[in-house]
Amino acid sequence: MKIILFFIFTIIIGFNSFSQNPPPEELEPTAENKILIDSLVKVSKFDQYFIEFCSNKIDRVGKVKGWSAEEILKRKSQVDFKAFMDYTVYNWFASLTTQDLMDIISLMSRLNKNEKFSWYVFTSSDIENNLDLFISSKYLNEDD
Repeated sequence: MKIILFFIFTIIIGFNSFSQNPPPEELEPTAENKILIDSLVKVSKFDQYFIEFCSNKIDRVGKVKGWSAEEILKRKSQVDFKAFMDYTVYNWFASLTTQDLMDIISLMSRLNKNEKFSWYVFTSSDIENNLDLFISSKYLNEDD
């Protein structure tokens, strides 16, 4: 009886492991939406936000880890917004419609037209988490 139960259990576990679907493919925006996403980044100054965020994080970690000023400057000079755009931003906005993107661009343009104050940027917890992971893996590791 134990052998039969073991055999049935093994078949069920084996079947279950083969029937699982792979993770969904990465989303890619259409060519038109890619242009709109680029416009959104420009209007919201997300590239400036990204560079400031990276710079501040490198400064904080460098101070804690005792990096030299040259090491901190070297890491800051390696900051690459385009890599993050390809890594996260295009993927995150790929599911939005053209109209949604145009609405967001319009809103960001109105919010950021007064440049006396700091600007508004688009973000989400997903983007922030990916930003943290991206910075940690690219600019804060000790192996560089």
